[in-house]
Amino acid sequence: MEYYSPKLPCDPAQISRFRKILGAAGVEQLLKTTIEAAVAMKAVKKTEFERVIVDTTVQEKAIAHPTDARLLDVARQILVGHTLAAQIEQTATLLQDIGTKPTTAIVDLGYRGVDQEVPGIEVIHRGKAKRLTAKQQVWLRRRQAIEPVIGHAKADHRMDRCWLKGAEGDALHAVLCAAGFNIRWLMRAIVAQATKAAKAFFLGLLWLVNLLKMLLGGQQAGVWRVRAAGNHAASARRVGGWPSHGLADCSWE
Repeated sequence: MEYYSPKLPCDPAQISRFRKILGAAGVEQLLKTTIEAAVAMKAVKKTEFERVIVDTTVQEKAIAHPTDARLLDVARQILVGHTLAAQIEQTATLLQDIGTKPTTAIVDLGYRGVDQEVPGIEVIHRGKAKRLTAKQQVWLRRRQAIEPVIGHAKADHRMDRCWLKGAEGDALHAVLCAAGFNIRWLMRAIVAQATKAAKAFFLGLLWLVNLLKMLLGGQQAGVWRVRAAGNHAASARRVGGWPSHGLADCSWE
């Protein structure tokens, strides 16, 4: 009970003031840092950022006055295609310190006819299906993967509704949700890399035991066979009566 406190770790007003101090540039730098961290720890290759998937979604605004849903949908369809240049520019800014930039944008049909607005960017959508190469068609089918990402961002990172005030609040909220998504992804990547390193260490240890047995002549040289028994936990056994442990399924032959 020494560290127990009935108070919240911070006051909600402090978070609001902190967000205002950061501003749009600071929030974007936070998102940029998550991308650089993923590249630095080799969780992703920087060349993967040369192709970007662009999509548009609807986010509810915490407003009190009534709105015309049909009019909003019509306006969204008109404006969607003309946002591509700004999105590509923001993506290039986020990637400038890792030495790459987007060259291909895979989009939906709402972005037809905007190729001239993004010079140097190859725009791929279903309207060009007959002119696409086999590899480009694979990229186009891969575009569907953005839908569950948006769903997770809305369900798990509060992107379903914006509670921040004004147009600046809309921009800050979307970037903060993306940063939160990336941070959670990085945590899973760190766990995966740690598991891989632990497995490599265990294999090296088994190889060392095998080498010692060969040098000491205690047993005939053999080959260790390791087989994972699950994602992170496993059971172990050995032909010939070796004690079992909880790392991997291994046997000496």
